[in-house]
Parts: sequence; structure tokens; C-alpha cells
Amino acid sequence: MTQLELLRRQRGLRQADLAEMAGVQQSTISRMERGEGGTVSNALRVSKALGASVEDVFGDLVSDAHPKAA
Repeated sequence: MTQLELLRRQRGLRQADLAEMAGVQQSTISRMERGEGGTVSNALRVSKALGASVEDVFGDLVSDAHPKAA
């Protein structure tokens, strides 16, 4: 489960609810939750709708995509 999905569920929101709040399509939320990308603009909208920072919402996906060097 991605951080996005966890935060959405903690707030008792369906994907459709969050999509409406963020002004994006429900399919956009679904793709983002699966880690299938999205635009910076949509990431900002979703984060704002959740009342959280972009890093708090998507940090797990960025970390997974770009592991830190040991």
C-alpha cells in the first residue's frame, strides 16, 4: 500500500472523493496509488487536498524509484 492510499484511507475517503477534492479524475488517483506516475501538478493538487506535503504523500514512491546510494 502506498503512502497516498494509506493517507486517503485514514481520512475515510474513496478514490472518487479525493479525485473530486483535488480536481482530477478518479483514474488519476488509481494510477498514482499504483505508483504508475502522474504529473507534478496533479501531485500538488492531491497533496493539498489531503492537507499534507508532497513528500509525505509521495515520498515512498520517490524513494522506491531512486534508492539512495550506500
